[in-house]
Amino acid sequence: MASRVVMPKLTDTMEEGVLLKWYKREGEKVESGDPIAEVETDKAIMDLEAFASGTLKKILVPAGHVVPSGDLIALIAGEDEDVEEILSHETPPRMRKREEKGAPSAKEPKEMTTPQVEVSPQEAAALQEKGVKEAKPAPPPPAEGEVKASPLARKMAEEGGIDLRTIKGTGPGGRITQRDVESAALAPTEKPPIAGVPSLEGEEIVLSMMRKSIAKRMVQSKAPVPHFYVTSEIDMGKILAFREEMERESGVKLTLSDLFLKAVALTLQKFPSYRSVFQGDRLRVAKQIDVGLAIGTEEGVITAVIRDCDHKTLSEISQEVKDKVKRAREKRLRPEEYTGSVFSVSNLGMYDVESFSAIITPPESGVLAIGSVLEKPVVTDGKIGIGKTVKATLSTDHRVADGVQAAEFLKELKRIIQNPLYLAL
Repeated sequence: MASRVVMPKLTDTMEEGVLLKWYKREGEKVESGDPIAEVETDKAIMDLEAFASGTLKKILVPAGHVVPSGDLIALIAGEDEDVEEILSHETPPRMRKREEKGAPSAKEPKEMTTPQVEVSPQEAAALQEKGVKEAKPAPPPPAEGEVKASPLARKMAEEGGIDLRTIKGTGPGGRITQRDVESAALAPTEKPPIAGVPSLEGEEIVLSMMRKSIAKRMVQSKAPVPHFYVTSEIDMGKILAFREEMERESGVKLTLSDLFLKAVALTLQKFPSYRSVFQGDRLRVAKQIDVGLAIGTEEGVITAVIRDCDHKTLSEISQEVKDKVKRAREKRLRPEEYTGSVFSVSNLGMYDVESFSAIITPPESGVLAIGSVLEKPVVTDGKIGIGKTVKATLSTDHRVADGVQAAEFLKELKRIIQNPLYLAL
């Protein structure tokens, strides 16, 4: 029996994927579990495995095309099995050719696997009797004064923001066709600038899959999630000395991100609201403390998750962070490695950023933003000296916690950071 191969939906945010390459060719045998293709999601590049054994009978999507999640991309079947009957009942994949990042983007229609032919109702009926299902009856004639254009041309013009009245049709009777709209989209245009808006002449940069996902997720977060922010300044003298001693004795090189990950995890033990998910009239509190670390890549930010972070040693956290940072920048993290965190840490201290406010990634309830360690005058036991401090800003979902809880959270975090022996327990 034939097995459908579809573009997977590997995360909640994934709406489409790029088929980068096929490992198998049509007619080759595959075993269940074999990697048959390489796909790019909104966060990573990964192998697509076969869920059945047999022969790769039909590839419907060539490499280099974007396909919505759930769309059919191939069929696996028995060596002598005829899949044409199966394909006749399947919806063709809604694929489009991938635009190269950094190249000027043209408004291209979605590529179709079968032509959409306009025919008369009588011709459509005759074709359907022959099993040709792609044919469409011709639309009714346009009303007086209406621009004559095919349905596909109208859709393309609407998506591309093109006024059909500016296009000269080359079809029968001056009808505007798909080719006319394509030509208009590719042709250089000179438009007067809108009053009060600067002229935006120049190259268009195609967004990567990750950047598209970030744009969508941040709108979903910032708009519906009521954020508020609380900042505290933390004395870093003791923890920096602790880090130097750890490196001398064990050879483990700890980053501030490693230290804050463990400190945040220990703090979350005492604040269940900050490891909860808002669900309308209730909160669902996570039993396991999985903390995310925001990692910057060339295409955007991805959050790698440190599972059970409060029960791991600093050495274990450091080793895991190094591994996941490397693989995140190679787009080789698996979905389970960048989803499911209850709280996140974002550190921009290495970029000479004094302080900043981070945006919460749903369904998390909070995120801690860490700035640079700065030398400044510090008063200790009534005496002024030069100390090192850092500003940490807590972003909170106001639906799960209020200002007092946020202040108590930062107070506890500060206590742990300024007494770093807690991190070694």
